[in-house]
Amino acid sequence: MRMARYTAVSAFSIVLTQILLVAFSLAGMAAAVANVAAVLLAAIPAFVLNRRWTWGDRTDRRLNRQIAIFW
Repeated sequence: MRMARYTAVSAFSIVLTQILLVAFSLAGMAAAVANVAAVLLAAIPAFVLNRRWTWGDRTDRRLNRQIAIFW
């Protein structure tokens, strides 16, 4: 079940990244800047979803360490 959740979060992140990339490109951003922005913004919900839904971790302990490992 955990692998299916992890896969679903990954698929969601890919779709979100592509949507953001297209939106930023249509807004006139340079390709490299749009790509970096899209990846950075999509990483936030990916981290939260993986942490809470996939792994079931709802505590605040070691949050900074978890963020560092994720990045």
